[in-house]
Amino acid sequence: MISALPSSLLPSLLLTAAQAHPDISSLITFHHQSQLDAEAARTLNFDQHSKTAWYILNKKYGRLSGSRQYEAVYDAR
Repeated sequence: MISALPSSLLPSLLLTAAQAHPDISSLITFHHQSQLDAEAARTLNFDQHSKTAWYILNKKYGRLSGSRQYEAVYDAR
């Protein structure tokens, strides 16, 4: 039944239901907080990116002059 409704209508229906029923409001708050906690617990690994940047700047272009090394920064992005 709910899946047959247009998706643009669902946020306003949820808001109306949450305002009318505190238990629905608590349920929405709980699930929203759970989603935020899961996202905050996710670790981002930048190790490979830092190793690639280090290699480009120190090995690949290590023998260039200072100004040419500066220009090589664009390769390390």
